[in-house]
Amino acid sequence: MNSLRGRPEITAGDHPKTVYSALLSSIVFYNRTMPEDVAIAWSKTAQDAYEAIQDGFGVIDADGEPLKPNGSALLYMSLGQLGLALVSYGCDRLEEPGQPHAAEEVSNVNDLLNSIDFLRQ
Repeated sequence: MNSLRGRPEITAGDHPKTVYSALLSSIVFYNRTMPEDVAIAWSKTAQDAYEAIQDGFGVIDADGEPLKPNGSALLYMSLGQLGLALVSYGCDRLEEPGQPHAAEEVSNVNDLLNSIDFLRQ
C-alpha cells in the first residue's frame, strides 16, 4: 500500500477484494453505531472508495477474481478511516469462523492494518 497526501492507494498486493468487502460492510457498521448524519456522510465516502476499487481492479464479487489484477486505486479517505473499516470487517469475520475464507480474510485484514501502521510512521 502506498499513501498519497495521506490517502491510501491500494495496489495489486493489497488484497483489493478484502478492501472492497470491508468498505461495503463498513456502511452497515456506521449505520448501527454512529449518529444518522455521520452514517450518511460515511456512506458517501465508502461508496466513492469502493467504486474506486471497482474502477481500478474491476472487482466483480466476493468469489470472482479482479478483472484488472494489476490495477490500483486511490481512496479519498484517510488511512485512519480505512483502518476503522478494516477493523470492523475483521471483527465480523472473527465472529463467523465457520464461513469459507473467514480465516483468510482475517489474515488479509491483518496485513492491511500492518501496512497502514507502517505508512503512519
